[in-house]
Amino acid sequence: MITYMAFVVIFAIFVLTDLHPLSENPPSILEYLTWLWTLSIAIDEIRQIHQTHKGSFSKNLKYWANDVWNIFDIIMYLLFLLYVVLRCLLNSDQFYFARMSYAITLSMFILRSMHFFFIQRYIGPKVVMIGRMLGDLGFFIALYALFLLSFGIMYQAILFPNSVSSPWQLIKDVVYLPYWQVYGELNLEQIEGEQHTNCTNSRQLYTNGPIPRCPIKNQFNALMPAVYLILTNILLVNIIIAMFSRTFDTVQDNSEMIYKFHMYALVHEYYDRPMFPIPIVIHLWRLIVFCYDHTRTPKNCGGAFVNDVPHVEIERLHVVEKIAFETYQHGPDYARSRYDAKNMMTDERDINKEMESTPTQHDIKD
Repeated sequence: MITYMAFVVIFAIFVLTDLHPLSENPPSILEYLTWLWTLSIAIDEIRQIHQTHKGSFSKNLKYWANDVWNIFDIIMYLLFLLYVVLRCLLNSDQFYFARMSYAITLSMFILRSMHFFFIQRYIGPKVVMIGRMLGDLGFFIALYALFLLSFGIMYQAILFPNSVSSPWQLIKDVVYLPYWQVYGELNLEQIEGEQHTNCTNSRQLYTNGPIPRCPIKNQFNALMPAVYLILTNILLVNIIIAMFSRTFDTVQDNSEMIYKFHMYALVHEYYDRPMFPIPIVIHLWRLIVFCYDHTRTPKNCGGAFVNDVPHVEIERLHVVEKIAFETYQHGPDYARSRYDAKNMMTDERDINKEMESTPTQHDIKD
């Protein structure tokens, strides 16, 4: 985590202070260092796919892609590669796009450090809440887009009929006004059609000149934002707040279990990673050691996360699992409900106390 934060700081320093076109200055040492460091992290991501040990490469890749953070990583590395190419090809006049691309990539690397919070018992589940709330937000945006487009087109058709703007500018005008009204920027003077000294009603002037067009007055102008704000600021916003509250309560009720699973996944991911900064040389050394060990010893698919259990113990475990499963499937309804309640418990003392009182516990002891 410390080395990753150092990488982000180095990335931010050269983006903020020393990022020039190649025609003016060559890339700085910090930029070359960032390229090398990012290449090293990407190589380690490829190693992680290879060592998933789920069978073929396609199965490893499919299992690796189940994690949202891994999908975020591959998008981030591909965008970084694209932005490096843009940085080397664009001239001074177009270098703004390269600078903007670097800034977007830097923000993604900073957001990627959010997964370190999984190591903390109380903050880790909050990251899960954010992820699930983004799903709720996607539903809200899809629903809100209907209101946005319907009222935006209504605004544009009534205030500025027979528009002469370009298609891109027309789409912007349709979305701009109702979108910012959700956040409190009402623009009531423009909607009510009050005359301003810096606008004109002459078609020739607002078509060919820099003077903007004045909105047309109408007795229904004030009614449009009144209805729109009731439906969005009162109805839709409260719906998304209720969805967020439900998601928060769901995750909070199972926060202990969520924390343990994500902490295990984080430790498992970083167990085989080198701790040193810029580990490109370490990757080469690890590749040599891996090939050497692979030819001399049997392949261990789990490393430190797999216990070498004797065959007799595995058979006993299968018996215990079978008894517990049959008790759960064929037992009375109250025993099943007690089993479900036990799975929702987060206090280990309550779990032990509950298990002592179930018939399954006596079968396991036998």
